[in-house]
Amino acid sequence: MSTRTERASKVPLIIVGLGLLLMVAAVIWFTRMSGPSAASSKAAAATHTPVLQAADIERVSLAEAKAAFDSKQAVFVDARGEPSFSEGHIPGAIPMSSSEVAARFKELDPNAWVLTYCT
Repeated sequence: MSTRTERASKVPLIIVGLGLLLMVAAVIWFTRMSGPSAASSKAAAATHTPVLQAADIERVSLAEAKAAFDSKQAVFVDARGEPSFSEGHIPGAIPMSSSEVAARFKELDPNAWVLTYCT
């Protein structure tokens, strides 16, 4: 009978141990799946567009942007969202907030010089 009592007293410890093991595994899995690189990879795979870092994006001076505007060599995309766009924007600019880019990116001419602005 003492063997049965010893087994019964170990069952809660085994259950607690398995629960802790599952919790540790869940934390490890969650941190790997929700990290910045995983989120970027998922976004890139879902939209089939490359994920660019700020350092990868070419900057254009105000003078260059003005010259492109005057000569109609560029397409301007206003990335601020509708309320700000309605308050004022570059004439001919396309309103396309950052949340819409993935869905609407194909609307832009792939051969055009696209200049985005948000301020």
